[in-house]
Amino acid sequence: MSEFLIDRQQELNGVVEEVSDRVGIDTEFYIRRTFFRIPCLLQIATQHNSYIVDLTAPLNLKPIETVIQDCGVEKVMHSASEDLKVLHYLFGEIPSNLVDTQLAHAFVSLEDQRSYHGVVKQYLNVELNQSSSITTSNWRNRPLSKNQLEYAIDDVQYLLPLRTKLMEELRSLGRVDWFKEEMRLYLDSQSANWKFDFSNVQGFRKLSEYEQSLVMMLSEWRESQAKRTNVPRRWIATDEQLVWSAQHRKETIAQFRKELGAKIGGRLHKVMRKVLRNIQSNGPKAPHPSIESSQFHKRSPVINKMKEIVRSKSELLEMSRNLLGTQGNLISWANSFVDTQRFPSNFGRWRENLLGTEFREVLGQLR
Repeated sequence: MSEFLIDRQQELNGVVEEVSDRVGIDTEFYIRRTFFRIPCLLQIATQHNSYIVDLTAPLNLKPIETVIQDCGVEKVMHSASEDLKVLHYLFGEIPSNLVDTQLAHAFVSLEDQRSYHGVVKQYLNVELNQSSSITTSNWRNRPLSKNQLEYAIDDVQYLLPLRTKLMEELRSLGRVDWFKEEMRLYLDSQSANWKFDFSNVQGFRKLSEYEQSLVMMLSEWRESQAKRTNVPRRWIATDEQLVWSAQHRKETIAQFRKELGAKIGGRLHKVMRKVLRNIQSNGPKAPHPSIESSQFHKRSPVINKMKEIVRSKSELLEMSRNLLGTQGNLISWANSFVDTQRFPSNFGRWRENLLGTEFREVLGQLR
């Protein structure tokens, strides 16, 4: 297995020359106690072989970057979100022309989060050893164990034949265009800077607009601190601490320390004073563009009706219910429709064709 470990420049250049119009990609990284994922391995599958690039070796990765950025080369990955963050960290951007085999599987199955070893078993009848102890092992340590090398190769060597099988399934069901559009929507949704989504902060939507503005500014401070020191966001301050600070902004530093702890309470009180002075000078931050009205929530009758439509369509098409629309999607789409009288861009044309008419009938009853 060690013959497939690439740690010399000449070997890496040879791998890149072997790439044609399609390549399988996977990564292994370290993220314990860090903000950024520390890239450790980059696995590559060509039409003929699979390789493990040792990212701790002194390699010039420019040849790989050229492949990643080449729109003419299709990149095949499984459950790509975490790997895309690693590629963005390495090369400053994410690849276009991507095929995510987990997403493709969701278009032809009632499942949506099927694991890599699960789909390899289903479509290729290959049993992989995907031990959780190897998955969570420290990929920075050298030398890599035989089990780690086998795991890393397995993670990439079946991607291209898996892609072939899934595209055949999509083609037989007439869903290739649906999948391609959803892949574009997915890539478009990935922030170039991987910014923190304020709307995911628990309790954020229940705050006043002014308090939301405070949380947004506190979140930006936390983001910059986490990046600067390369530690998890929660080590700087938790979401709950940011929300509490916005709601109790007039409290004394003693109260901040009592409620949040001496260190973080004192720090957040100091930052809050700066935020309040900034707002006095420049005005509050504009509402986050992704936050629409909150007329609907998970127990709304309208959302329940939309869930039933999704459930029925999912069973009829034997297609993932969450792919058609998660509860969060339905709430967001319904609120956006009420605000603008149209569904947002991430609804997509293929969902419009499948669900648009029925969703509009449900939402139209509110008038």
